[in-house]
Amino acid sequence: LLLVGLTLLCLALGWWTHRARKQESVVRYIEQYGGEVTYDFEWDEEFGQPIQSIDGTEARSSLPIWLLDGLGHDYFHEVKSVYTFDREVVPDLRRFRKLESLLIQDESITDEQLAPAAYIRSLIWLQVCADDTAVTQIGDESLEWIASLPRLESVLIDGTNITAGGLEKL
Repeated sequence: LLLVGLTLLCLALGWWTHRARKQESVVRYIEQYGGEVTYDFEWDEEFGQPIQSIDGTEARSSLPIWLLDGLGHDYFHEVKSVYTFDREVVPDLRRFRKLESLLIQDESITDEQLAPAAYIRSLIWLQVCADDTAVTQIGDESLEWIASLPRLESVLIDGTNITAGGLEKL
Protein backbone atom coordinates (compact mmCIF):
# COMPACT_ATOMS: atom_id res chain seq x y z
CA LEU A 1 0.00 0.00 0.00
CA LEU A 2 2.89 2.34 0.80
CA LEU A 3 4.47 1.52 -2.56
CA VAL A 4 1.24 2.35 -4.42
CA GLY A 5 0.93 5.66 -2.55
CA LEU A 6 4.54 6.54 -3.25
CA THR A 7 4.10 5.65 -6.94
CA LEU A 8 1.03 7.89 -7.22
CA LEU A 9 2.89 10.73 -5.51
CA CYS A 10 5.81 10.38 -7.92
CA LEU A 11 3.45 10.39 -10.91
CA ALA A 12 1.72 13.53 -9.66
CA LEU A 13 5.02 15.30 -9.06
CA GLY A 14 6.24 14.25 -12.51
CA TRP A 15 3.10 15.63 -14.17
CA TRP A 16 3.36 18.89 -12.18
CA THR A 17 7.03 19.30 -13.12
CA HIS A 18 6.38 18.52 -16.79
CA ARG A 19 3.54 21.06 -16.98
CA ALA A 20 5.63 23.75 -15.24
CA ARG A 21 8.63 23.19 -17.51
CA LYS A 22 6.48 23.37 -20.66
CA GLN A 23 4.85 26.59 -19.43
CA GLU A 24 8.26 28.03 -18.59
CA SER A 25 9.53 27.16 -22.06
CA VAL A 26 6.66 28.97 -23.79
CA VAL A 27 7.01 31.99 -21.49
CA ARG A 28 10.73 32.23 -22.29
CA TYR A 29 9.99 32.03 -26.02
CA ILE A 30 7.40 34.83 -25.83
CA GLU A 31 9.72 37.06 -23.82
CA GLN A 32 12.71 36.28 -26.08
CA TYR A 33 10.83 37.76 -29.04
CA GLY A 34 9.72 40.91 -27.21
CA GLY A 35 6.38 39.71 -25.87
CA GLU A 36 5.05 39.84 -22.34
CA VAL A 37 3.20 37.51 -20.01
CA THR A 38 1.24 38.29 -16.88
CA TYR A 39 0.88 35.70 -14.12
CA ASP A 40 -2.16 35.23 -11.89
CA PHE A 41 -0.63 37.10 -8.94
CA GLU A 42 -0.10 40.11 -11.25
CA TRP A 43 -3.67 39.97 -12.57
CA ASP A 44 -6.66 41.97 -11.32
CA GLU A 45 -9.61 39.54 -11.47
CA GLU A 46 -12.18 42.29 -10.96
CA PHE A 47 -11.06 44.40 -13.92
CA GLY A 48 -9.54 41.63 -16.08
CA GLN A 49 -6.20 43.37 -16.52
CA PRO A 50 -2.72 43.52 -14.98
CA ILE A 51 -2.59 45.07 -11.53
CA GLN A 52 -1.72 48.76 -11.71
CA SER A 53 -0.23 50.08 -8.51
CA ILE A 54 -0.44 53.74 -7.61
CA ASP A 55 3.08 53.90 -6.17
CA GLY A 56 4.74 52.05 -9.08
CA THR A 57 5.63 48.89 -7.15
CA GLU A 58 5.25 45.56 -8.90
CA ALA A 59 2.81 42.88 -7.78
CA ARG A 60 4.51 40.13 -5.80
CA SER A 61 3.67 36.50 -5.32
CA SER A 62 2.54 35.46 -1.86
CA LEU A 63 5.03 32.58 -1.98
CA PRO A 64 8.47 32.86 -0.37
CA ILE A 65 11.14 34.38 -2.61
CA TRP A 66 13.54 31.49 -1.93
CA LEU A 67 10.97 29.05 -3.29
CA LEU A 68 10.33 31.10 -6.45
CA ASP A 69 14.06 31.61 -6.95
CA GLY A 70 14.63 27.87 -6.63
CA LEU A 71 11.87 26.57 -8.86
CA GLY A 72 10.41 29.58 -10.69
CA HIS A 73 6.99 31.14 -11.04
CA ASP A 74 5.79 28.49 -13.47
CA TYR A 75 5.62 25.80 -10.79
CA PHE A 76 3.12 27.78 -8.74
CA HIS A 77 1.42 30.38 -10.95
CA GLU A 78 -0.72 30.35 -14.08
CA VAL A 79 -0.31 32.71 -17.03
CA LYS A 80 -3.36 34.98 -17.35
CA SER A 81 -2.31 37.31 -20.17
CA VAL A 82 -0.06 37.15 -23.24
CA TYR A 83 1.11 39.92 -25.56
CA THR A 84 3.13 38.51 -28.45
CA PHE A 85 4.57 39.60 -31.79
CA ASP A 86 5.09 36.04 -33.03
CA ARG A 87 2.30 33.99 -34.62
CA GLU A 88 4.42 30.83 -34.29
CA VAL A 89 3.71 30.66 -30.55
CA VAL A 90 -0.10 30.39 -30.94
CA PRO A 91 -0.25 26.55 -30.91
CA ASP A 92 1.70 26.48 -27.62
CA LEU A 93 -0.64 28.91 -25.87
CA ARG A 94 -3.10 26.11 -25.12
CA ARG A 95 -0.64 25.08 -22.38
CA PHE A 96 -1.80 28.15 -20.44
CA ARG A 97 -4.91 26.67 -18.86
CA LYS A 98 -6.12 29.96 -17.36
CA LEU A 99 -5.22 32.37 -20.16
CA GLU A 100 -7.85 35.10 -20.25
CA SER A 101 -6.27 37.84 -22.36
CA LEU A 102 -4.44 37.40 -25.66
CA LEU A 103 -2.99 40.13 -27.87
CA ILE A 104 -1.18 39.09 -31.04
CA GLN A 105 0.51 41.85 -33.02
CA ASP A 106 1.57 40.34 -36.34
CA GLU A 107 0.42 41.54 -39.76
CA SER A 108 1.28 38.23 -41.43
CA ILE A 109 -0.97 36.07 -39.25
CA THR A 110 -3.53 34.06 -41.20
CA ASP A 111 -6.71 32.20 -40.27
CA GLU A 112 -4.80 28.92 -40.24
CA GLN A 113 -2.11 30.28 -37.91
CA LEU A 114 -4.67 31.73 -35.50
CA ALA A 115 -6.87 28.60 -35.49
CA PRO A 116 -5.05 26.82 -32.59
CA ALA A 117 -6.29 29.62 -30.30
CA ALA A 118 -9.72 27.97 -30.59
CA TYR A 119 -8.50 25.52 -27.94
CA ILE A 120 -7.95 28.28 -25.37
CA ARG A 121 -11.40 27.91 -23.81
CA SER A 122 -10.60 30.31 -20.95
CA LEU A 123 -10.14 33.37 -23.23
CA ILE A 124 -12.20 36.43 -22.28
CA TRP A 125 -10.39 39.07 -24.35
CA LEU A 126 -8.82 38.59 -27.79
CA GLN A 127 -7.04 41.17 -29.93
CA VAL A 128 -5.27 40.49 -33.21
CA CYS A 129 -3.67 43.49 -34.85
CA ALA A 130 -0.85 44.66 -37.06
CA ASP A 131 1.54 47.59 -36.96
CA ASP A 132 0.18 51.09 -37.53
CA THR A 133 -0.19 50.98 -41.31
CA ALA A 134 -0.55 47.24 -41.99
CA VAL A 135 -3.52 44.90 -41.59
CA THR A 136 -3.71 41.23 -40.68
CA GLN A 137 -4.84 38.43 -42.96
CA ILE A 138 -7.61 37.26 -40.63
CA GLY A 139 -11.00 36.60 -42.24
CA ASP A 140 -14.38 34.95 -41.77
CA GLU A 141 -12.85 31.52 -41.13
CA SER A 142 -11.46 32.70 -37.78
CA LEU A 143 -14.73 34.34 -36.77
CA GLU A 144 -16.44 30.94 -36.86
CA TRP A 145 -14.33 29.45 -34.06
CA ILE A 146 -14.04 32.77 -32.21
CA ALA A 147 -17.82 32.76 -31.86
CA SER A 148 -17.61 29.34 -30.17
CA LEU A 149 -15.30 30.43 -27.34
CA PRO A 150 -17.49 30.07 -24.24
CA ARG A 151 -16.09 32.89 -22.07
CA LEU A 152 -15.13 35.42 -24.74
CA GLU A 153 -16.48 38.91 -24.03
CA SER A 154 -14.35 41.19 -26.19
CA VAL A 155 -12.78 40.81 -29.65
CA LEU A 156 -10.75 43.34 -31.62
CA ILE A 157 -9.38 42.23 -34.99
CA ASP A 158 -7.71 44.26 -37.72
CA GLY A 159 -8.29 42.39 -40.96
CA THR A 160 -9.24 43.01 -44.56
CA ASN A 161 -10.86 39.64 -45.22
CA ILE A 162 -13.77 39.98 -42.77
CA THR A 163 -17.18 40.28 -44.41
CA ALA A 164 -20.61 41.26 -43.12
CA GLY A 165 -21.56 37.57 -43.31
CA GLY A 166 -18.65 36.68 -41.08
CA LEU A 167 -19.62 39.30 -38.52
CA GLU A 168 -23.11 37.78 -38.26
CA LYS A 169 -21.51 34.63 -36.85
CA LEU A 170 -20.37 36.59 -33.82
